[in-house]
Amino acid sequence: MSRTFKILNKNMSHPLTEIGLRSILNHVVTKMNKLEFFKALKSSFVLIFLATLVYRFCDQFTTKQIEGLIRSTDGITSMIWVWAGISLILSILFPTIVAIISLYALKNNSIQNITSFFGKNLELTVLETMRAWGVSILWGFLFIIPGIIKMSYYYLTTFVVLFLPEYAEGQADALKKSEEISKHHWVTLNLLVTLFYLVIPVITSSIFDEYTVFDKHPYSAAIYCGFEAITTLLFHYVVLKLFLNYFIPDFNHSEDSIPNRQGAPDVTYV
Repeated sequence: MSRTFKILNKNMSHPLTEIGLRSILNHVVTKMNKLEFFKALKSSFVLIFLATLVYRFCDQFTTKQIEGLIRSTDGITSMIWVWAGISLILSILFPTIVAIISLYALKNNSIQNITSFFGKNLELTVLETMRAWGVSILWGFLFIIPGIIKMSYYYLTTFVVLFLPEYAEGQADALKKSEEISKHHWVTLNLLVTLFYLVIPVITSSIFDEYTVFDKHPYSAAIYCGFEAITTLLFHYVVLKLFLNYFIPDFNHSEDSIPNRQGAPDVTYV
């Protein structure tokens, strides 16, 4: 897999014939089979699990602090903004770290040299994620539904930052490119996000309930984090295949003539 991505990165930064690009990317997608997923899981599970464990523990701790301030008989103090800010930073930083680990493992089937990969990409990925949040929140303040739609366009921002040579060369805007790709898989992408980040968490949390709380049941909460680590990697595996499939053009259409295949609503870019 890592060898295939090297070929992909090398060739996508130079003019290619349509057939040549399709051939390379078709090879990438074909190679991403179940065996590749389990190799990535084996190599990255501990790191993803630890990151998820730390995030869930810190998130529960900050939530407890905020709830304590809200219920305090002394009234709400300015400290609530401090804890709310910490909670926001955690909600951006740790999912980004987990995404980078997951995608690196899926690309290379190992986590060797991941430190240098982090050093090169973490800052840019966080900044672009914050840009995505900022644009979505701005739209949300003006129009709630368009704000939600905008956020759905930016699910692939991390993928663009990590894998698109055009972005690395400064020739593509991460949010615009994410929006362009997301529109072609809009229904599928939103179904996946709903499944992995709404349906599964709601069902599992309602079943396990307090057993996911570290203060009460630390061991079962840790096991739940392990389950979450597996589903997170699986989500990135499926979405990475969608991301790569976008770059395999339809022979019957030119790139400019391909419509929004899944009927994504049009929201003007800000």
